[in-house]
Amino acid sequence: VFMWTPALEANEDYRDAVAGSLGLIFAIFMICTMTGSGIFGKIADDGVFGLAKIPPVVHGLAAASCITPVLLPLNVELMMLSFMLLETMVGMFYPAYGTLRGKYVPEAKRSAIMNLFRVPLNLFVVLVLGNVDSLSTSAVFALCLVVHSVGYFSYKGFDAEAKAGAADEKPQDAAEAEPMLEESV
Repeated sequence: VFMWTPALEANEDYRDAVAGSLGLIFAIFMICTMTGSGIFGKIADDGVFGLAKIPPVVHGLAAASCITPVLLPLNVELMMLSFMLLETMVGMFYPAYGTLRGKYVPEAKRSAIMNLFRVPLNLFVVLVLGNVDSLSTSAVFALCLVVHSVGYFSYKGFDAEAKAGAADEKPQDAAEAEPMLEESV
């Protein structure tokens, strides 16, 4: 959020054009966020794609979108497309994780649990923003790439645990239940 302006202004040939278009660029990003939310709405309940497959795609594409500012920091056109992809993934991220939170975090404990997770997140944000002047734009986006990669693998681990827990909770089928009934009689 704080780095797209300096990243786009890094190329001196585009600095004036970017500076004069910040409102338009921001509006484009907001449209991308809204588009991501709309995409989520279309595919979340889809029997083909479904909710469980959305977070890895979101983190994978968000990580990929951070590659351009790291490797090609002066390619403004490609960087703008990368930021648009990132904002689209942001639009998918919030409803996806909101839905997952509603599904897996008990409502009675949800606010306490979420507040506990906000502490390290806010600490991370304060540390990065407090040191942003000592980091290059490429370094900040490399850090974002790493964080999204960690998010990807963390979600894959969570999803595997959730599937294993769901398999443990499946009711026995009728064939397995009959011998138990006969033994108890």
